[in-house]
Amino acid sequence: MTALILAAGVCALLRPAEIRLVQGAAPVQAVLSPPRPDGPLVAEQCFYRLPDPARSVSLEVRRAPPAALRERWESMTDSDESGEERAPPRRVKGIGRRALWVGNAKSSALYVLGRRGIVRISVGGPAGAEAKLAACKSLARRVLRRM
Repeated sequence: MTALILAAGVCALLRPAEIRLVQGAAPVQAVLSPPRPDGPLVAEQCFYRLPDPARSVSLEVRRAPPAALRERWESMTDSDESGEERAPPRRVKGIGRRALWVGNAKSSALYVLGRRGIVRISVGGPAGAEAKLAACKSLARRVLRRM
């Protein structure tokens, strides 16, 4: 029961109208993933499926004590564990304590270090990288306010 409440909490961090503003449509479904341990962190994820699945939004929040968050953030900025060819992470100003835009031509995500967690958000669709970054920043600001 607790896992469901935590996961529902993550999905409640974004409202359908907010997603509609940046993606052009509200989600038709929010798919909850159960919290999973990630070392000292707990990762919670919500996938917001839109009418056009290619435009869907993915939100992940990793929570832990502040020292563990900072340590994880530093390890994220030092290496790329995905094995995929990616451009170097790009620092993004004006959101959270620190933020990085990470990705390649196929997929990208905004990572934001907040006071209470690390937020990862990505949006799908045909928009270019800068438009996707703007959409992710808009959504991430709302998530950070609610955390």
